Amino acid sequence: MNKEWQERTEQLIGQEGIMHLKGKKVLVAGIGGVGGSCVEALARSGIGTIGIIDKDIIEPSNLNRQIFATEDTLGMSKVKAAEERLAKINPQAKIQSYDCFYQDLSEREKLISGYDYVVDAIDDIKGKIALIKDSFDMKIPIVSAMGMGNRMNPLMLYEADIYETQYCPLAKSVRKGLRDLGILSLKVVYSKEECIKMHPPGTMAFVPNSCGLALASIVVRDLLKEIL
Repeated sequence: MNKEWQERTEQLIGQEGIMHLKGKKVLVAGIGGVGGSCVEALARSGIGTIGIIDKDIIEPSNLNRQIFATEDTLGMSKVKAAEERLAKINPQAKIQSYDCFYQDLSEREKLISGYDYVVDAIDDIKGKIALIKDSFDMKIPIVSAMGMGNRMNPLMLYEADIYETQYCPLAKSVRKGLRDLGILSLKVVYSKEECIKMHPPGTMAFVPNSCGLALASIVVRDLLKEIL
């Protein structure tokens, strides 16, 4: 691999930062529009080990926004498509793939126990709450994506605690589930844009992908706080 590929990264975080991120393990659950962009940004940032969880296959309707979706990957599992693309970007990164839905995994806590950070980009409320609960139980930092559908303005994205969010029906539902579990704080990325009311939700490349990049930024910045 070209030794200069992290030259611009080193200018920003130094060689110590590069080596620190190379030793870190990050798990991303859900690698669609949001999670796919997050995973790629983590790979380009030099995270050493990236876990990816998703059961879906790539369909034509994914082409308008999902970074792993191309004409060549249609019908392929999302984790397989991700593995192939990431290998062409950062072949040094170790990719740990789980072709399943998170909530269907047995021994879930055992799976996530080795990770330094968890990213929740799951669409399903049951799966989101399961991942958040497990991460809290294992004391692993987690950041969660809230609803990105039916929105068009990426400049309305914010980092906040879930109990401070507004204009997000998904956050409202997740909040209730977390409150019932006694979880009273969660770092999230959400949109303040009032969503267009339609079902099923419509979406384009702008908001989900921007959310994924924001999630990756939060993870990298939090990990670098350990040394910078």
